[in-house]
Amino acid sequence: MNLSRYYFYILKSFLNYLPSRLLVILNALFIIPFFAHILSKSEMGMYNLCVGLLALTCTVTSDWIAKTALRFYEKYKEQDNLSEFYSNLFIISIVSYTVIALVYFLFSDLIADKLYISKSLLFLTLLIIFPAGLRQFLYQMLRVFSKPFIYTASILLYQVSLLLLFLLVSGFIPRTEALLISMAASIVVVDIFILKKIRLMISMKLNWNWEFLIESLKYSIPTIVTNVSLWNILNLNKYIFQYNKDVTATAVTSLVSLFVSATITQIVSTFYFALFPVIVEKYEKKQDGIRDFNTKTMQLYTLIFMPIVGLFWYYPDMISRIVFVGSYDEARYLLPFFVTAIFIHELIKFINIKYHLSKKTYIEMLNALFSCIVSVGLNICLIKMYGILGAGIAILASFLLCSILNIFHKIDEVDCIDLGKFVHTIMFAIFIGLVVFLLLNFIMPYDISRIENLFKIPLFVLISYWFTWNLRFIILEQKK
Repeated sequence: MNLSRYYFYILKSFLNYLPSRLLVILNALFIIPFFAHILSKSEMGMYNLCVGLLALTCTVTSDWIAKTALRFYEKYKEQDNLSEFYSNLFIISIVSYTVIALVYFLFSDLIADKLYISKSLLFLTLLIIFPAGLRQFLYQMLRVFSKPFIYTASILLYQVSLLLLFLLVSGFIPRTEALLISMAASIVVVDIFILKKIRLMISMKLNWNWEFLIESLKYSIPTIVTNVSLWNILNLNKYIFQYNKDVTATAVTSLVSLFVSATITQIVSTFYFALFPVIVEKYEKKQDGIRDFNTKTMQLYTLIFMPIVGLFWYYPDMISRIVFVGSYDEARYLLPFFVTAIFIHELIKFINIKYHLSKKTYIEMLNALFSCIVSVGLNICLIKMYGILGAGIAILASFLLCSILNIFHKIDEVDCIDLGKFVHTIMFAIFIGLVVFLLLNFIMPYDISRIENLFKIPLFVLISYWFTWNLRFIILEQKK
């Protein structure tokens, strides 16, 4: 018998969005070494600190509103009440942005003083929030309307616009400011492009619906706390280094974070990006098979991406030299930890679907908050003891803790994981990677100074996937 029809549907959904992510990765493999070469370590660190603050601010403003739109669109569409739905999203957005502007005027001096970031950079970061929020909403609408090709085109447009605009303005103003201004302008270009392409017809009747507000906040406030906690786990290390005036460590952690975000995160997040709306639709329409569908999604996610994770564990020094052109040697210590943490981070999203379907996101929040508190302690202690390596250990340990807490918390009415099948798959995937590494090392002893060792990188990936494909029926526990 062939593999379950679910596997093919999952792969098709994933592949619809994959071209856009591959474009991001290809651009990143060019742009990141370019920026690493052209920016000083101080400028690289400063830029990433601003991007981190932008991500945090978007988490508490636009992201939760966009996710609310994605979660409840189907419900209000079924009720033929989209006009009120859009109106309430608009009103919530205005209030949210007003609050964040007030926070900026009250605390920008304190932030600038403690993190040594200029007020001009903070103000530019604030300005990016508004077009970035609209883009996030439009991206969710593309998911709802299933428009992967427009999404792909928008990603390419953003990357090209960013590079061209930066090259245009960087000769006239400081490079960090030029990069942030280029980001803002490129996001505006993308917003206009998507609006024109999807011809989003939004009719609004400014009717305030308290029920919608309460439902949205009940769903979103725990999600906001969760995302802020996860942001903290991912980003706290570089702010600690910056606070301690360790410019080199700030630059290294920032660059590794930027690289992983622009490459690994882009591809692994495609699974959840493509399939979350499908799972929500199945649940809202009371369709059977959610547990089987979600388990198979996690199995495929593991099989597809574990060879990539293994690559960063077994050959981090090679990858670091290739990507960062030898100018950030310390990056090799962080790469395996960051990549594995991002892999687990995306996996947690599938584990936690049960909270979103049952509207019990407060449980997800509590687990993330506890992991965040542990992460703060680990970062303070381990960075003091081991520096950059300590930051890597802290981020991975925190995400492992978060995943364990969520795996073993059951929601009776929404059973979304066959844990036995998933553990079976991930153990096989780890075993395959280890066998391939040992096999290649036996054939060609590891020596980074020998140029032929570079061939181990593509060979490791190809052989890992060859084993995975030939053992797929055993790994996925499917009958032939």
